[in-house]
Amino acid sequence: MVVTIKNDKKRKLDSEQPADSIENNTKPENVSENENEEDEDDDDDEIVNVDFDYFNFKEIDFHSTKNLLRQLLGPDSIQFDLSSLSDLIISQTSLGSTIKTDGEDSDPLAILTAIDLKGEPTKCATAKHALIDYFIAKTQDYPKFNRKIRQIVSQASQDKVGLVFSERLINMPTEVVPPMYKMLQQELEADSEKTFDYLLILSKTFQEEESQLDKEERISTKKSKRSPDTKKESYFFHPEDEVTQDHALYFHSFKYSKEPQASDSKRAFYDYGIFPQGHLILVKTDKLSELVQDLETRIPPF
Repeated sequence: MVVTIKNDKKRKLDSEQPADSIENNTKPENVSENENEEDEDDDDDEIVNVDFDYFNFKEIDFHSTKNLLRQLLGPDSIQFDLSSLSDLIISQTSLGSTIKTDGEDSDPLAILTAIDLKGEPTKCATAKHALIDYFIAKTQDYPKFNRKIRQIVSQASQDKVGLVFSERLINMPTEVVPPMYKMLQQELEADSEKTFDYLLILSKTFQEEESQLDKEERISTKKSKRSPDTKKESYFFHPEDEVTQDHALYFHSFKYSKEPQASDSKRAFYDYGIFPQGHLILVKTDKLSELVQDLETRIPPF
């Protein structure tokens, strides 16, 4: 993975790996027709070389940014003014990055940026207050984290809090993330007016439970006596969060207020026993340099 830093802030990642070649397509006599079909299916798998280009936000990114925010906030996204948040994000042309593969005017496949959660009261004030209230409500069962959030977002506090939005399409490789954090670090260091004391990273995790399909089968067959209250483990949607948490003051997963509707395609997560949750990570900005170095070490380039 090669990252090129330029003044126009176009960064390129080259992921190039030769596809395996098949020299002999003759079917051996002792191979069954089914096995040959499986081999043909395997032959259909190809390695596609993709160039990931990094850009500043542009007005054309509005709808994709809004969709990625909706994905990041899950079923609770309906509580927030995503249009105002998207407008604020794309107005910060010198802060944050998008990843595209088909030119500057194509749709972003990933975004990473930060907004001033307190900041100017005239900029997206209602949407910001809704997010602050949401974070306070979702950390009620973690009193220390809750008190810290209340303290730093208080108007009486001089602390500046940057809310980090990091989201990407589900098939995007994790390796694209460290350069995005490095760019964010460089941009914050280059502009004293954008310096934050804390970064509050919004993310998501999931838990595995008995799937709805297994439950229906168990009820119909009455074969299993397994308790549905077995111990639950949390897993990361964003693997880089495991690194980020090592540098955090606090982190906490929380249940969404709303569940996806039955008609929502995301309901498939629940059907297969995957229960998404929101996740918050609080990092002091003076730890950002160490965090970026750790990300680059533990999630190396292609």
